Amino acid sequence: MLGKAGIGLTSCGRHAFSPPVLSISGVSKSFAGRVLFKDASMQVNRGDRIGLVGVNGAGKTTLFSLILGQDSPDEGSVSLQRGATVGFLPQESAPAGDE
Repeated sequence: MLGKAGIGLTSCGRHAFSPPVLSISGVSKSFAGRVLFKDASMQVNRGDRIGLVGVNGAGKTTLFSLILGQDSPDEGSVSLQRGATVGFLPQESAPAGDE
């Protein structure tokens, strides 16, 4: 579990002894007095397959913004292994009927 808001993270990794590709350590993030993460930590190793799930407003997009460097945590650190790249397809909203 990542954060108080209820974001679930599952991982199926095979390379437990390689250095992490992504490391999130002691991250806290709040918006308008609402705590999304408090002292959250996780790591993703090469070869891991992960799934990130949570209800609307739980902080999934905020977590990606932190990983991509588009936003900064209030506390803690987010680091990527040198040479690692992150692919991200942003969520787009289309007015009804314009799908």
